[in-house]
Amino acid sequence: MVVNLRTIAFIAFGWAVSATAQEMPVQTFASSGGKSENAEISHFSAVGIGMAVGTATGGGLEVHHGFLAGAQVFSDSDVEPPEFDPQPQNLRFAVRDSDCLAEVVFPEYKAVDDRDQNPRVTVTIVEPLTDVNPDGETVLLPPGSYDVVLVASDRKGNEKRASIRVDVVDETPPVIDPIPNPTPTLADAVEASSPSGTPVPIDIRCSDACDPNPVALDVQPKFLLGETDVTLTCRDDSGNEQTEDITIHVKDTTPPRLIGDLPDAFNLLCNNAGGATVQVPFVIFGDNASRASQIAISLVVDPDDAALRQEFAQIPNTVTLSAGRHVLRYLAEDQQGLTAQADLVVQVVDETAPSVAIAGIPESTWFNNNNAEFTLTVVDDCGSAEQLDIALVPEPDEFVRIGDSNTYSVKYLTDGQYNLQISVTDDGGNITRRNDVSFGVDRTLPTGVFVEPVEPPGGDLEDDETLLTFYGMGERIAMTFGA
Repeated sequence: MVVNLRTIAFIAFGWAVSATAQEMPVQTFASSGGKSENAEISHFSAVGIGMAVGTATGGGLEVHHGFLAGAQVFSDSDVEPPEFDPQPQNLRFAVRDSDCLAEVVFPEYKAVDDRDQNPRVTVTIVEPLTDVNPDGETVLLPPGSYDVVLVASDRKGNEKRASIRVDVVDETPPVIDPIPNPTPTLADAVEASSPSGTPVPIDIRCSDACDPNPVALDVQPKFLLGETDVTLTCRDDSGNEQTEDITIHVKDTTPPRLIGDLPDAFNLLCNNAGGATVQVPFVIFGDNASRASQIAISLVVDPDDAALRQEFAQIPNTVTLSAGRHVLRYLAEDQQGLTAQADLVVQVVDETAPSVAIAGIPESTWFNNNNAEFTLTVVDDCGSAEQLDIALVPEPDEFVRIGDSNTYSVKYLTDGQYNLQISVTDDGGNITRRNDVSFGVDRTLPTGVFVEPVEPPGGDLEDDETLLTFYGMGERIAMTFGA
């Protein structure tokens, strides 16, 4: 019998194709072998799960035949989905500086399957719904977080799903343009307007590719004298910040100024020997950059008169002024050494004449056997002794001030009778005159003189009368008369 092995193999294969899993035994193992009747052909076969194979030999030929029914059964029972290789990963991209779009580069996504050599892969952005080429594609996306679904499916419809997140972020800071710099150098400095700070407007303009309204952070509204470093900051809604540093210059070229009005010039009557004690009016100076406590105020009395000039580092409560016109000059100096002045005129008026007192003239008004020496004391309500003009006529031989007092020692050394003319004039032009001081000086002792009685011219003397010469100025002397 001639057996067509090809036919047998085909039939066996055909049977295998039409077989189902239910028709196959769960576990079947069989083997057999034999030879054909003419002993020219022998064959061997073995059957297991989904397997039937055999070998026929004879006539110098060896033929292998069989079928793999199990392979068909397994193919018909494919329930395993493909697997992504490699596993999709989350993506993160930053937007471009120019247009707030990110170039999101999706890589090639692949899947492997044990029954399908070419499983199908789809990549889809959920919102906005966008298909992405699984072989790799670059997509422009604005900032946001995007869900992406990936599906790998084989020819049996088994699917493997995966999802990733694509984050598109804005990492570009805003732009400060132009950079405001109102006082780039000291030459451009703003003049100070207050010790507590000077307002300097700073116009910060921010722009951003993604945020239409980036925020300029506040800077201090006022600046103290000198240089202040300032950081300008713009911030977008993603939290990105851009900073620029500038320096604000504030200068002070303005001297202090008097607050309020200076008191009007005033007159004051003398009230002591030095003139008048004046309560110094209190004045206040202000400054555009220095506080009142930082302004040094001093006083100069009669600054243009070297003889009367008085200087006070701090304002005194009182000053003593002689009769006449005086200037009280207030000087104010701020911390930058800028100065200002204010002058107050005070007129000290002397309306009282000096007084003159004489002491030491004998009661008899005669200075006998010694020099004529007495004291003269002058008192003025508006000046000391050295400020008085004292004149004596006739002029004394000695006229000496006793210490620092207002008393003078007066001496006349020549014998004679004196009727003094005294005048004292103060700085105010007030004059005191005295002409009631008279005295005599006789330092020579008299000698005894005897005279013979003489007949008076044109007359007779009685018997008991003697004619003696009488001197208007004489001294008492002892006389002895005898017969």
